[in-house]
Amino acid sequence: MPYNTSPRASAVLGPGAENDIEIREDIGMITRESLEAMTSEEIAGLLAEVLERCHAATDAVNTAVASYFPAVNEQERRIKERKAALEKERGAVLSKIEGMRPALVKATISGNADALAEIQRTVKDLETQRATVETQIGMLDGPLPSCDDVYNAIQTALKEKEAIDEQTATDLETIKAFCEGKAQPWVELAKGASERPTAVSEFHLNRVRAHYSESRRR
Repeated sequence: MPYNTSPRASAVLGPGAENDIEIREDIGMITRESLEAMTSEEIAGLLAEVLERCHAATDAVNTAVASYFPAVNEQERRIKERKAALEKERGAVLSKIEGMRPALVKATISGNADALAEIQRTVKDLETQRATVETQIGMLDGPLPSCDDVYNAIQTALKEKEAIDEQTATDLETIKAFCEGKAQPWVELAKGASERPTAVSEFHLNRVRAHYSESRRR
């Protein structure tokens, strides 16, 4: 069975591990008995799969974390865009109201009751529009909602990584114990199995947690 390792797995396993490997989501239970039936090349491929599965889980968390603040920024952009449109609409309504002044003055001086009544109706409608627009602007000035969907995706990725890390640690220990004490190429395999699950970026994860916690308190 040909194997092909990823660059990260190859770095651990060495240049001899650059064949064709198909990364499977379900590697299955790794036992000493199952390893006994495999060649060193097959175990090298299996080790690469175990490591790649772990790296992929870490990448999934980091990708989810990296999507959080762009989602927050997109919220802010949409609010800002909508407020700008409303401000423009309010300005147009105020201009129309101000534009009614000459007609109001003229109708008042002439005593044109019909014109005054029409102006009054028009101004009333415009004032209703203005009040509606200003109410929306005020509502948009409040705090933004928390990005629950994005944060929940991060939590899901973290839980999946935790489960994979636990299984990876067990699998690596099994492979390492089986390969230790043997001659080459088993020595390199035992060394490769000494790698531990890759960690997520705690700095960025903590920034997300702090921001999300704060947004939930608003």
